[in-house]
Amino acid sequence: MAFSSLLIPLVLSILSLPVVARALGRQPYELISQVLQAYSTARHRYMGSIFHLGSQKASKLLVIPVSLSTSIGLCLRVSTPDRDPYINAETSGGGFPGWLQRIEEIYRTPVYVKYTDSYASNVGAILAKAQITNGGPIALPQIENEYSDALNGVTFLNSQYFVDIEGQWRNAGIVILFLNNDIAPEGWFTPGNITGSVDIYGHDDYPIGFNCMVPSTWTVSSLLSNFRALHDLESPAIPFAIIENQGGSFGAWEGPGCGNCAARFNEEAERVSYKNDFSFGIAIMNMYMTYGGTNWGNLGFPGIYTSYDYGAVIAEDRTVSREKYSEAKLDANYIMAFGDAYLTAVPTESAVNGTFVNTDFLAVRPLKSGSIGF
Repeated sequence: MAFSSLLIPLVLSILSLPVVARALGRQPYELISQVLQAYSTARHRYMGSIFHLGSQKASKLLVIPVSLSTSIGLCLRVSTPDRDPYINAETSGGGFPGWLQRIEEIYRTPVYVKYTDSYASNVGAILAKAQITNGGPIALPQIENEYSDALNGVTFLNSQYFVDIEGQWRNAGIVILFLNNDIAPEGWFTPGNITGSVDIYGHDDYPIGFNCMVPSTWTVSSLLSNFRALHDLESPAIPFAIIENQGGSFGAWEGPGCGNCAARFNEEAERVSYKNDFSFGIAIMNMYMTYGGTNWGNLGFPGIYTSYDYGAVIAEDRTVSREKYSEAKLDANYIMAFGDAYLTAVPTESAVNGTFVNTDFLAVRPLKSGSIGF
């Protein structure tokens, strides 16, 4: 599409920092401003927010963060009800409200999509007014979430399903680039790959895992070294993006609590994991979660309790005293110091332990942008 090649430089200009914070879906309206200020202070420039389709106040859920994001200077990425309702595993019904669950159709199919047309058109109209092309903060709306597999007997891939979702957005007046994420770098719906392909493709990465019972134990092979190679194979013409990059872990009933989850993915995990991603020349990085908040009402699924602190850089009570907040800000400042040079940098060597350093315990991968190396 013509607008894709036109707007990609604009998006890269806005994303001078390739770090995204997420989410506001679990936060009372009156406290959103405080959280956004914490994002901005951490030098984050692009915030992702997810919303549950079961909300009866979708307009308020969207208008408030849109307004505050504009005033604070943040770009806003939305994963909203006008796409597939699945938002994440720890929400009630995964994001599917009761009224939609009662419909006897197979989810994530063209037949099912039509039941969300009315909701999509109304919420999509709010988003359309706040697009970056209209002077608003919204960029890169995410149309689906982890559509990477299906149960036996269900057709996969169903490209018409993606076409229909994208049509809902376009019919509501949204003209900006679409984004999607795989549950792993499998290459589904990369640009030009299949009918219904998105403009910006990304995937998840949770290298440390979720076992908060043993916060000091990491899996030796958890930090992958082939993300750049997979990106160059699957979608080399677009910026490399990790849409869900581990920022903590959810807590379960009878578990050790959010303190252990914060310790499992702490500032040391950030230093190792995020710098590993920087070595791939990552251009868009979404930390899940930067702020988790609280499961108000029936928002959480039965496997977790009221707190969705997630051991994130911003605690449930909105404090920023965890050292991992300072580490996240340090990483952001590190990237911003390179300016546009980082966004055009590519790895120049394979990361082999012992190369460039005098120990086999470290692997270093140089990046280079023109004559600038770092």
